[in-house]
Amino acid sequence: MIQPDPAVVNIEDLRELYSDSTVAQVILNYFATRQRNKNETTVDRLQQALEAEGKNISRREAVDFFKRLERLGCGKFLAGRRGRKSRFQWKVPSVSVGQAARGTTATIEAIPDATQAPDTEPALAAVCLVLTHTFQLRPDYQVRIELPPDITNKEAARLAEFIRALPFERE
Repeated sequence: MIQPDPAVVNIEDLRELYSDSTVAQVILNYFATRQRNKNETTVDRLQQALEAEGKNISRREAVDFFKRLERLGCGKFLAGRRGRKSRFQWKVPSVSVGQAARGTTATIEAIPDATQAPDTEPALAAVCLVLTHTFQLRPDYQVRIELPPDITNKEAARLAEFIRALPFERE
């Protein structure tokens, strides 16, 4: 977990971001109205939450926003790699960041560990446990397969045996 350092966040710059960008306004308004702070917010989860409110932003806009928040000292943006989702790790409370940007609070406090909650809903947690792999079988045909991120060599061998057992046209 990133250690909280609220002194790093420049609220004046945060409010400037809020006033200059409609995308930032949409996202920061969302955070300001949240009930709980998060340690981490994924780009996918943010897009889903905003879409549920009828506000659509592109993935690029969300990533750019999180990168700007990182430059302001609110946390760290981590690009998705090796099955992990692109996400923002908060140094300071996301609710306070949204409220400070809107001008409803003048300070951003350190994150109190007791109020942290994971940024996944039960239905979304199951989605996070699957990786989709693609394989270009032919120039005009791509195969997609969903597998757990912790697949073992034994399970992969069983899957390979299953594919070998499929009926096919012999050349």
